[in-house]
Amino acid sequence: MSQIQMNVPDLTKINKFLIISHVVLFLLTQTLRQLTGIDLIGILGMNAPALMSGHLYQALTYFLVEASFFSMLFNCLLLWFIGGELELKWGRRIYLQFLAVSILAGALAYSLFAIFFSSSFVPLYGLNGIILSLLLAYGIVYSDRVMSFMLIFPMKAKYFCALIAGVELYMAIFSPMAKVAWCHLVAMAASFVFLKYKSLASQGWTFSKMREHMEFEKKKKKLTLIKNDDENGPKWH
Repeated sequence: MSQIQMNVPDLTKINKFLIISHVVLFLLTQTLRQLTGIDLIGILGMNAPALMSGHLYQALTYFLVEASFFSMLFNCLLLWFIGGELELKWGRRIYLQFLAVSILAGALAYSLFAIFFSSSFVPLYGLNGIILSLLLAYGIVYSDRVMSFMLIFPMKAKYFCALIAGVELYMAIFSPMAKVAWCHLVAMAASFVFLKYKSLASQGWTFSKMREHMEFEKKKKKLTLIKNDDENGPKWH
C-alpha cells in the first residue's frame, strides 16, 4: 500500500532570497496601504496602464508582491518544499534559468494582453505563475511520487499536477480573472519547453542535430522501395 511521501528539503539560497523578499514586501505593502494609502501592487505588480506608460520594470518585479496573507503563506511554503527539492536536483544555474523563463513568459503574455486588450486592467502579481511551473516540473521529474490533494486525497504527482493545470485552464476559460490565468498557463508552457530542451541537450541533441534529423526523416519519407530482378536485390529510390 503506497504511503504519502513527506519530504522537507533544505531551504536553499535562491528560495530563501525569494521567500524573504516576498514576506518583507508583503508586510511593507500592507503597512504602506494602511498608513499612507500607497499600494505597492500598483507600482511593482504588472498593470496595463503602467505598462502603456513605459513602466517595463514591472516585468521583473510583479512576482515579488502579494495582496493576500494566505496566498503569500501558501506560495512560500510550496516554493520551499517543491522548489527546494528541484533546486537541489538541478543545481542553482538551471533552477535560476527555469524561474527566469517562467517569470518572463508570464510577463510577455500579460504585455500582449495589455496591448491588444487594453480595456482589461486586471493586474498580474504574486508567485502563482512560478508555483504552477514548479508543480508542472515536479510532476515530470517525480511523476510517481505520491502527494496529497487538499491534504486529504493521495495521488501521484503526475495526476496532481495535471489536475492543477486543468483547474487553471478552467479559470482561463470561465473565470473573471481569465487573462491572468492564461498568463500562468503560458508560463507553464514555456517552462515545459525549457525542460524539454534541457532534456534533449543532456542527451547530446543540439538545434543543428535536430534540424539534420528532421531533414533526414523528410528524405526517408520520400524513399520508395522498387522491385529489382537482378542479383543485387531491391533498391530504394
